[in-house]
Amino acid sequence: MSISNPTTCQYCVNSTLSSFRATSSAVALARLSSTDTYKNRGSAYNARGYKALRAGHAARALTDFTRAVGYAPKRAGKRHSLGEGYFYSGDEEKAKQVWRKACNLAAKKKATDWQKRLAKVGYYSGEIDGICGSGSGSGSGTIAAFASCARAKCEF
Repeated sequence: MSISNPTTCQYCVNSTLSSFRATSSAVALARLSSTDTYKNRGSAYNARGYKALRAGHAARALTDFTRAVGYAPKRAGKRHSLGEGYFYSGDEEKAKQVWRKACNLAAKKKATDWQKRLAKVGYYSGEIDGICGSGSGSGSGTIAAFASCARAKCEF
């Protein structure tokens, strides 16, 4: 049996692809096998958390960010994301605590990058020194900048 109308088949293909794209983020985590590294799982949860935040689902994002940190507890970026999850869930104090922890884990290069990016979007005016999150010195300005940026829903 031959197909007389190739556009029908193309429609079927396009329809299938659309369905696949719509569910791909949910399926992506399910497809991670036991041989995948914790880092990959942490990154997948982190990415899904940001998708949830953009869609206005702070509680779901917080759950995903918490899982991401569980897979990569020493990754400063994952901790920073968790701080955003707390912030958008309404717990600014917990967010600041988590951001301090992220800063303490961050290498100087990472902290410098954060400061530069925050300065570029207008939320950090301190010295770009790579000191982030310890005590009440220059690092506390980085934490305040994280909060100000989050409050304005900026992406840096």
